[in-house]
Amino acid sequence: MKLLKPKKLSENKTVGLIAPSGFITKEILEDTINFFRKLGLKTYFTKRILEKKGYLAGSDKNRLLDLHHHFENKNVDAIWCVRGGFGATRILPYIDYELIKNNVKIFAGYSDITALHYAFLKKSNLISFHAPMGVSEITNYNLQNIRNILFENKKELHHFKDSQTENNIEYNYKIINKGKANGQLIGGNLCLITALIGTDYNIDYKDKIVFIEEINEEPYKIDRMLTHLFQSTNIKKASAIVMGVFNKCSENNISVIQENTLTLHELLLDKFSNFKMPVIYGFSFGHIKNNSILPFGVNVEIDTDYKKIKLLENATVNNN
Repeated sequence: MKLLKPKKLSENKTVGLIAPSGFITKEILEDTINFFRKLGLKTYFTKRILEKKGYLAGSDKNRLLDLHHHFENKNVDAIWCVRGGFGATRILPYIDYELIKNNVKIFAGYSDITALHYAFLKKSNLISFHAPMGVSEITNYNLQNIRNILFENKKELHHFKDSQTENNIEYNYKIINKGKANGQLIGGNLCLITALIGTDYNIDYKDKIVFIEEINEEPYKIDRMLTHLFQSTNIKKASAIVMGVFNKCSENNISVIQENTLTLHELLLDKFSNFKMPVIYGFSFGHIKNNSILPFGVNVEIDTDYKKIKLLENATVNNN
């Protein structure tokens, strides 16, 4: 499988903004424009971006039209999702994957956008980017990560340790199984990963480095999703599991009585300790302030003691 790598970014390039899942407000759109202004990038969007249909950013037809429009628009250098939410899976069967193959460009987002990353790699062989979105906080860490990977083709993704969260168990870096491994990097939001099981967009996990994150789910729900993942895929044949921060999923944020639950880390240790591969928790990605950009589909190396993911190949190509 020959992977399609997009051209890297540089200042004054144009980023097309889309909302393929949940709706956005004018305020979120303005914040997003400011986010990219700090990167020296111009923004472009259509009037469809502010449409609303219940919890969706307009009808499936119009969200699909906007996605296709941005890929075929020669003046758009990269496509960035403004938010996640729900709705990306609804349009997967109708996407023109040949159009994407023939118009390779940076595509970025996370959360519900996990579904599009899976589909684009599976159907179009496109390298895409699990990355902060318009609704994400503008932090120096996020801006520098984007510059490192999408502007400068640097090879290392650093683990961020925020001293203000050191006492929050959800943020603690935990080595469940030590080791070093390499493989193709895929993954995303746990809920979306499990939602794709049994569809034509799921990916073979054998020899992959699988990254996983989640938000606002109680431990028993995470247990249910992981059990389904283990029983219905070959994820136990992966090369390594790298978990981000499961934000608001600890025993401090749940509604059940604490003595009747497992803590988040007790659950993860119970589920992953028997895996015959490196497994770590707490890397800097997910629904958190400092969210690393992860190139979806490139070959990487992970060392549990190193606290970094090292790219073994460029995620983008030069513009010439």
